[in-house]
Amino acid sequence: MITDSTKPVLTPNGEVAVIEPAPPFDPRKLVRNAKAIFLTILKYWWLLGLCIILGGVGGWIYDQVNEVPDQYEASIVFNLETGSGGSELSSFASALGMSSGGSNGNIFAGANFTELFRSKKIGNRVMTTPVTIAGKRDLLVNFYKNRSGALRRTKNAEYLRNEFTFPDTSLKYYTTTQMSYLDMFREYASQDLELVTSIASQVSWN
Repeated sequence: MITDSTKPVLTPNGEVAVIEPAPPFDPRKLVRNAKAIFLTILKYWWLLGLCIILGGVGGWIYDQVNEVPDQYEASIVFNLETGSGGSELSSFASALGMSSGGSNGNIFAGANFTELFRSKKIGNRVMTTPVTIAGKRDLLVNFYKNRSGALRRTKNAEYLRNEFTFPDTSLKYYTTTQMSYLDMFREYASQDLELVTSIASQVSWN
């Protein structure tokens, strides 16, 4: 009786195909092949080293020919004035660019104030500081978002006004979306602060 396992396999030409059993696995053959490859590498070590050297030289030449200049700019603004400081009111006026005539060595004076606020680490901590305005306690960034007119600059003002609120929690628990919106409003606030500082400076000169 011929079963499916013993039926002969026919080729397209009608001939009986010869099915040879797979050879058994021989670990000694694997070791011999690995040894042969290793000996070949040892024999042509100089060729391998030459390829590495040529590849390194070619990469260096390519970098020199296709060198791209830096695509960023950076500027440092720091106030190094020294002298005796005034009252808290005069320090705040100095932060807005107005001077009462005396020199102020405060690190938050003049242009330093705006630049420090623009930095992500300091600016985000300031924006997430709880404040109390008109008897209501909330994060500064929420007050700024809802009352400064910054929503008019966004494309989804309706969602940010009615459905989105920054939580009063550590920044490490903020989601990617929350951090993205926080960076956006911090940048808006720094632009507004820079504008106010510029106007106040012009008023003080006049």
